[in-house]
Amino acid sequence: MILLFPEEQRASVVKALNTIDGVRVMEPSPVFNHEYFTFDSRQHTIRANGKSVHLAPVESRLMSLLALNVNEVVTKEDLICFALQTDVICDSDMQTLKTHVYYLRRKLDPIVDGSEAIERIVKVGYKLVDKSLC
Repeated sequence: MILLFPEEQRASVVKALNTIDGVRVMEPSPVFNHEYFTFDSRQHTIRANGKSVHLAPVESRLMSLLALNVNEVVTKEDLICFALQTDVICDSDMQTLKTHVYYLRRKLDPIVDGSEAIERIVKVGYKLVDKSLC
């Protein structure tokens, strides 16, 4: 399990502390290098082959969580809570998640097949696939 702290709480987290009761605490890197593109969470952009694609805030948060857990399944519930910044999940949030993943994949399509880069795990969630890390 990985704990992510909202921006406003990060300053209060002691960076020297690596674990809290066996749970890893990580400060995510603002830049993630995928085998086909680079994602910058601060600029909300994906870059590849001299092209830059801007992401909406929700898409950027989705990509941040997927990139932090590259090649691992992230549950729909975790994605919704993090990307939509909510603690309570309602039925419409599942459709909202699907919609934002669809838009994110569409923005990835000119660079890489979006449905291959972000793989859907039926009834569980999604994972960002980076074959160079396998």
